[in-house]
Amino acid sequence: MSPARIALITALTTLVLDQASKLYLLFVVVLPVREPIIITPFLEFIVVWNRGISYGLFQQNSDLGRWALVAVSIAASIGLGIWMLRVMKAILIAMQYRHRRDDFDA
Repeated sequence: MSPARIALITALTTLVLDQASKLYLLFVVVLPVREPIIITPFLEFIVVWNRGISYGLFQQNSDLGRWALVAVSIAASIGLGIWMLRVMKAILIAMQYRHRRDDFDA
């Protein structure tokens, strides 16, 4: 299996598990009604609606603002994916070059 396929499967699996756990807590456990759920003295589950990005930066109260953040997130994901594929190709080429050089030196 190619490294790109492994990365894609890993990313999709992470996305599905993340969303499934959130939906489970929201609709099966009914977290908004039962909050806080205390797991340990330092870990509680509570409902927080983040309308921005990490740590609530760039809060958006309109649909246009939220969709703009979605578009930026998608563009960043695509950019990182392309970068990852290029780096993987460069690493594979370097490994092949080194292997050929080692064969030549022997």
